[in-house]
Amino acid sequence: MTNEEYDELRDRFRKVFEAKWERSELTNYDDLREKFAFHMADVARNLGALAQAYGSEASCDTQCLSERTELFFYDCMPHLIAAAQIYDEVPQLFEEQKGVHDWSSFVDDEVVG
Repeated sequence: MTNEEYDELRDRFRKVFEAKWERSELTNYDDLREKFAFHMADVARNLGALAQAYGSEASCDTQCLSERTELFFYDCMPHLIAAAQIYDEVPQLFEEQKGVHDWSSFVDDEVVG
């Protein structure tokens, strides 16, 4: 993605935000609009790569898919969650959203052991 394409994508997402919110509804409208546009545009490369991998196994072997999945979780998800929270409410639809791993317990077991 070129810088020009990235800037155009950010502009498109600014318009998405503008379609959802009125300036009078948010005291920090400009800042939130810019953050939303940034978070949505910044995932384009990694999100696009993962989307291509859904096409067929021939387009991306297991190692490739594994790498793209990790990039999605570590790069895209934080951006998308931030964008979603700026845009509106993030619904808790799935039981799994409440957390599968009890990391504090895992760490506590290591410290005690």
